[in-house]
Amino acid sequence: MKLLRQAERAIARVETYMAIAALSIMVAVAFGQIIMRTLFSQGFLWADVLLRQLVLWVGFLGASLATRRNAHIDVDVFTRMLPKKGKIISKFISNLIGAAVCIFLAEAALDFVRYEYELGESIRSLHLPIWVLQLILPFAFAMISVRFFIGALDRGGQLLRKTKGGERRQSRHQARLPKFGRGGL
Repeated sequence: MKLLRQAERAIARVETYMAIAALSIMVAVAFGQIIMRTLFSQGFLWADVLLRQLVLWVGFLGASLATRRNAHIDVDVFTRMLPKKGKIISKFISNLIGAAVCIFLAEAALDFVRYEYELGESIRSLHLPIWVLQLILPFAFAMISVRFFIGALDRGGQLLRKTKGGERRQSRHQARLPKFGRGGL
């Protein structure tokens, strides 16, 4: 378990840097495109396609990192009324379901990338195949699944261990999060 958490933390650092890089490239390309269109009445042919792909990268990396912080969208209208143990059980079950769904989505996304590979489309002026840019889809769904699975393990551990006075203990990761970063509507 410790090795899984260390690997997940290392991947999260890489994801963060990738999201920063993708967002920076997006801003630079969009700014360059605006300047080119305004001053020279023409733009980069490849810019719009690249920007659409980078939006996918930023969005999916952000979703993966949000899942890591347990800051994803969480509809908890009914779970708010549950007792503490019921909330933990509910989060355990929802994390398992989320992990399973994301595994299926990762597989479907991988099939989509294979299809794009077979089509052979590319951003011609950059000599960059579109399928390379779409690899973020299966990667992000796989990472979200891993993070839901880790969350399920944390909730299962909370259910199994007791602290003094019969209270359940929060995981170290959960205890470090600010209240606004724990998700919920």
